Amino acid sequence: MMIFSPEKPKENWWTKLLSRLLGTKPAIQESVKESNPFLERTIENWLNSANEMGYLMPFSQLLLSEEFSICHTSRQNAFEQGKDVVALDKHGSSHAFQLKGGNITHSRWLKEVKGEIEELIDLAIEHPSVSKGSKHKSYLVTNGELEDTVRVAIDNLNSNKWKENPLEVITYGQLLRGFVALSNTFVPQKVGNYKTFLDLYFSNGGGLIDERIFSDFIADVLRLKEDGLFKEERRRNVAAAVLYTSYILAPFKKENNHIAIIQILTLLGSHIMAVAEKFSLPEKYWEESFKIIQDEIFLTGGRLQEEITNDGLVTLVNSMWDGEIGSYRRHLAVSYLFSFKLAQLFEKNTLWNNAVNDAFFVKLKDSMKLWGEGAIYSLIVCFLYVNRALSKKEDDRAFSPLFTALEAVLKFNSPDSKFGLLSPYYGITFAIKRRYGQLEEPLDEKFTGRSFLIRSLIDLLARHSRRLELEKYWRAITHIAQDKFIPEELWQHFTWHCDKGDNQSEFSNQTQSWIELVKNANAIDFDSIPKTIQTHLSFLPLFLLVYPHRINSNYIKFLDETVKNA
Repeated sequence: MMIFSPEKPKENWWTKLLSRLLGTKPAIQESVKESNPFLERTIENWLNSANEMGYLMPFSQLLLSEEFSICHTSRQNAFEQGKDVVALDKHGSSHAFQLKGGNITHSRWLKEVKGEIEELIDLAIEHPSVSKGSKHKSYLVTNGELEDTVRVAIDNLNSNKWKENPLEVITYGQLLRGFVALSNTFVPQKVGNYKTFLDLYFSNGGGLIDERIFSDFIADVLRLKEDGLFKEERRRNVAAAVLYTSYILAPFKKENNHIAIIQILTLLGSHIMAVAEKFSLPEKYWEESFKIIQDEIFLTGGRLQEEITNDGLVTLVNSMWDGEIGSYRRHLAVSYLFSFKLAQLFEKNTLWNNAVNDAFFVKLKDSMKLWGEGAIYSLIVCFLYVNRALSKKEDDRAFSPLFTALEAVLKFNSPDSKFGLLSPYYGITFAIKRRYGQLEEPLDEKFTGRSFLIRSLIDLLARHSRRLELEKYWRAITHIAQDKFIPEELWQHFTWHCDKGDNQSEFSNQTQSWIELVKNANAIDFDSIPKTIQTHLSFLPLFLLVYPHRINSNYIKFLDETVKNA
């Protein structure tokens, strides 16, 4: 099966891609016999139900597998001029793709698609990676089919008006075969693995993903535990991980659950970083796949901000998040928004500070819920963003979240307290179940007399010259042990669970030199931070949000320094 291109009834790059992936000649590609038939049906079901944005990320990954370099993927703005994906092939020629969902009828072609395709073809690509005014090849991509009248119309236009730049078309069948072929890089053969994949694929799209289950599955796809693989094998594993994650995202996209989508993509990106860090994998084998993941995160972050701006956190409360539980959802929404905005800042996106205004502070009121130490990072990132965005630096309004967090730790985690805040090893879903008596087993662990995040709060206040406030709290601070866990190897920072590492605990001195405190607060140990995160700073705020159990003061100092220098 070939791309519909009336003037070129010959093999093109798409059929060459399928040929390479399947290891067969296009003429005899009747089916993918090597694949798991249940997996094929799952992918078919996913593709049938996806809209154009639902298969944008995996389609981009298919292009990467044919040695394309992705210059741009859609963030759905008016400046894209019909070009959802812009890519360069290995010869440097530019290609532009317009993605559509579903069948294209004659009526839809006339009312919606034709005008966008004319922009796609006629308007030159505006991108730093593409030579100004250069010609490009144009493609219409749909996970549906074309009515015969539309095919005839395209044929006529290609023979006449579009003769110099004919439109090529990729439809459902070609997409399905490409996704199945690339997914075969990893086929969950074990019953347990395949059951895990199906459980994830049929997740409740209104909630959050189970981080441990997803992480274990994606680590298997990436073959993270296997040594001795060739670099090209690692590249293929990364590609497969992107595709499987795209399938798993389907129920969350159906529910417009932007929070969970960013959570899942952050887990995926972190595990790809684990592979790169562990095996010293050069960027050319994973960087572009990582970039399309980040593009999807930024696209979703923009939608989350739009939802919060339009509805003031109202529609974020639904289904399992109704009633009192809705406060947890609002907390998550604001936490993800702050982290997204810092990511924009690090990316030098001019829209990074467009969330701070009077209405913003009204919506922010009572939306932060301190359900455990895992929530303290949300207050930290709130401070970092607001303090950076306000025109008056060191505005007292910005520091309120830090003082709220510190006072809560001193109150609930003091040695005399009966109830300590949950450690960052327990997530928000666990906190909700505990709050409403839904735990399968009682929690016996005690959290009083110690804290994983208190050192981060101390160092931030010292870095921002809040001496009087620290003096006020210092005596109480010295009674709480400052705990941290340091994974044995840097790549393990990106895994959800780590067996090997160093548990450390220390107390602040009862008498403390301010000069020395500030000096230590400004000292950052860069050697203890994975190189991959240092070179991909826009990923840092989201990584720490999704992995609160990896937070230590060194990470927070590094984040604060990055905000300061951005």
